[in-house]
Amino acid sequence: MSYLAAYGTLRGQWSRLNNFVRKGILEGYGMYTAGGYPVIFPEEHSKVIVETFAVTPDTLKNLDRYEGISGNASDLYERKIVAIDKNSPAPYIAYAYIGTEAFKKRKLASIPSGDWHQYLHQHMKETI
Repeated sequence: MSYLAAYGTLRGQWSRLNNFVRKGILEGYGMYTAGGYPVIFPEEHSKVIVETFAVTPDTLKNLDRYEGISGNASDLYERKIVAIDKNSPAPYIAYAYIGTEAFKKRKLASIPSGDWHQYLHQHMKETI
């Protein structure tokens, strides 16, 4: 069994995943939005709020398709192994979908909190 660190549309009430394990922090990554969905990139002094799920190899393959991973240079995400809660007494590793160089070419807005749900809640209040 592997773990997946979800930070955006795979997290919380929008999750397509079962087998929730726990919440955590992914340090060394910054969060951005390209409109209706988030992306993360390696970035010093930043962090991202994640929810970790236990996943099977078949689930990972399906999620790769959902995230548009085909092995082409035009892919927007790649699945990488990352350290969650690395400065805690109980760190662990999980897969996460990280933005590629192709994604960086898009117009992106920073989400300094690293929390997609907080950003959506705040953004909804501002647009009402």
